[in-house]
Amino acid sequence: GKYTVHTYLTAGNGIRTCIVANDVLFTPKTSINGNSNITISHMVNWFNDNNSHFDKFTKYSNGEYDGIYKKAGINSIEDFCQIYYEEAMAEGIRVEVAFSQAMLETGFLTYGGQVKPSQFNFAGLGATDNGASGASFNSVREGIRAHIQHLKCYSSTDPLVNECVDPRWNESLRGKAIYVEYLSIPNNPYNVGWATDKNYSKKILNLMEMLIN
Repeated sequence: GKYTVHTYLTAGNGIRTCIVANDVLFTPKTSINGNSNITISHMVNWFNDNNSHFDKFTKYSNGEYDGIYKKAGINSIEDFCQIYYEEAMAEGIRVEVAFSQAMLETGFLTYGGQVKPSQFNFAGLGATDNGASGASFNSVREGIRAHIQHLKCYSSTDPLVNECVDPRWNESLRGKAIYVEYLSIPNNPYNVGWATDKNYSKKILNLMEMLIN
């Protein structure tokens, strides 16, 4: 919120005077690491509110990707959310951050952009502004794990719990984006981040608010 900061000077004769009063706007930032306040049921219900056709991809002709998750052993959105929850908890990442980012990147698993459903890439890893399609993973869990690990790469200097599967892991990025707000490169004090869109972090935070509420 908005705060007014007063600075007072007390002279040797005991007279106290306010010498300056400045208004300061304080906006707390959103940590990527930490405990989560949502459950798998929250995640499932929120997803179903936005996409009632899990594992069907109407943006593609002839149903070429329909059932791709079932073939990979993921039979329901409950299974999908369970993996996100487990992987996020294992690495100390707030699941509401990771899941909201995944829903932003994939359009609630509808895709339609550079990354295809069969890549199991839920965070646009390696998909760049020049049109690169991004990384592909061998399973849903591996793709989710890579997403969580890349968030941890930015948000922490702690070692990984699970073996690294993140193809974009880079030690030079460690701890350079501890807040969601810093995932937007234009808003990051180190000039690194997840996306070049200055509103990228705001989009994630808006989705987080909807998920939590």
